[in-house]
Amino acid sequence: MHAEELIDELRNHGDKRAVSIRQKQGFNTENYLGVDVKKIAAIAKKVKKNHKLADQLRKSGIHDAILLSFFIDEPKKISVQEAKNIIRQIDFPELTDSFCAHILINSPHIYDLIDEWKDSSREMIKRSAYMGVHELARNNRKLEDDYFWEFMDRIEKEIGFSKNWIKDAMAHALISIANRTEKLKNKAAAVVKNIGKIKIEYPKGSRVAPAPLKEFISGLQSKNS
Repeated sequence: MHAEELIDELRNHGDKRAVSIRQKQGFNTENYLGVDVKKIAAIAKKVKKNHKLADQLRKSGIHDAILLSFFIDEPKKISVQEAKNIIRQIDFPELTDSFCAHILINSPHIYDLIDEWKDSSREMIKRSAYMGVHELARNNRKLEDDYFWEFMDRIEKEIGFSKNWIKDAMAHALISIANRTEKLKNKAAAVVKNIGKIKIEYPKGSRVAPAPLKEFISGLQSKNS
């Protein structure tokens, strides 16, 4: 299947209502078709993993095609420079999340990329670093506690003045780290107590569900009060 065929299929499943909602949320929808993520995942299942095809989809600049590309790409074939180029074109939080969940977590360059992106001044790039930490905490049981300890210290120092979607990623990373071991959970509880209330703004009608996050953070605060 060619990139043009896949993009045509995405256009056929576009939803003007979804586009309108994103516009009201303040996102740039110039290249957004509004295809439901479940539909994109279903389309991806019909396509074999193909790095070249994924790259062609990304070059279209269409949000939905970029999202589809993360489902069908071959992470080990993506160079460090390619990964950097991909992240630079991302302007939606859900794209960073999908990139981290499908590409970054399976990349041999994940640690180097996180190390570079964690100091970025660009919101979506730095978000990618912490969503990468979130994915590592969830999926790599072999990592030592010390790796995550450093990031909790950074979260404690930086979350208060970080941009909104970076704060969201830091909070998700903190939750996933805390779920690994009792030692890390105790550390996370201390971090939450020290940073106090975390204000993260979610657009009205957003697919992001902050309630479980808030509930978990409150639980950590109670644990260490």
